[in-house]
Amino acid sequence: MSDARRRVSVLTREGHVLRGVMALDAAGGDADAHRRMSWRENLPETAPGPVTDQGEAPVVVLVAGLGLSGEFYEASHAPLAAAGVRLVVPDLPGWGRTPGPLTGISPEATATFLESFAEALAIRRAVWAGHSLGAQAVAVLAARRPDLAAGLVLVGPTGRPARFETPRQVLALTLEATRVSARVVRAVAGEYVRTPPSRYLGTWLRHAGHDLPAVLARVHCPVLILVGDNDPVCPAGYIATLARHAPRAAVTWVAGGTHALPRGSADAFNAALADFAAETMSHVSNGTAGDRPGQDEATERAE
Repeated sequence: MSDARRRVSVLTREGHVLRGVMALDAAGGDADAHRRMSWRENLPETAPGPVTDQGEAPVVVLVAGLGLSGEFYEASHAPLAAAGVRLVVPDLPGWGRTPGPLTGISPEATATFLESFAEALAIRRAVWAGHSLGAQAVAVLAARRPDLAAGLVLVGPTGRPARFETPRQVLALTLEATRVSARVVRAVAGEYVRTPPSRYLGTWLRHAGHDLPAVLARVHCPVLILVGDNDPVCPAGYIATLARHAPRAAVTWVAGGTHALPRGSADAFNAALADFAAETMSHVSNGTAGDRPGQDEATERAE
């Protein structure tokens, strides 16, 4: 970020959650500047202040799935704070309180936004977790900026390069609605009704032509692929393909988990995220970043 930009940020606290809004003033009228960013973060007891102060707590940046704002992941803030993990959830461009194009956004453009977001909040190195379409963006970020990514968590990842993948996803998401609780359906629906159809469909289509396995081949940090064994969006064969392409990947299957894993299987999701973040960042601190099991040992199941 240029020094010519002026930052104006506002933080408000609600229990374990800090809500932040940052306005950026770009000198010269930079049309591509992200003028406003909003996010949510927790405040672990081990952290002296907001994420801009860093501190000793491992930092996890969680990137939302299609049509979801940071609000969808609020149930993770308190458990991860208790585990000593700093969770930061940005509203992506067009969702929540961060403005964005009506025609949607691609994985590459989302990764560019995440670079700006990390720089604005002085996030120097973190575990980046992406849910559904968010997994595609964090993989692009890690391939492009390995200095920012200590590790990746791909939660119910999309990005399967196959013919007719978008129609298959439509059918899978219809099936997903029959496998989750009414509480989860209401949470997703509450997010979607605030989304202009052009933005929702445009983002979906811009992600449809993306090849996540090819991107993962360029990622060198540890990768955890976290997926529910009842997720109709993520076929087991595709998950195996991702694990083969990522040089340092492990797969965890969550028993009974669906595509809405962060809400429908919150305990397993939060525990896996906290464990991976603590292990990954301890390796970074010790100078042994990223020791992960080999492919023969890389799959486990979480109850």
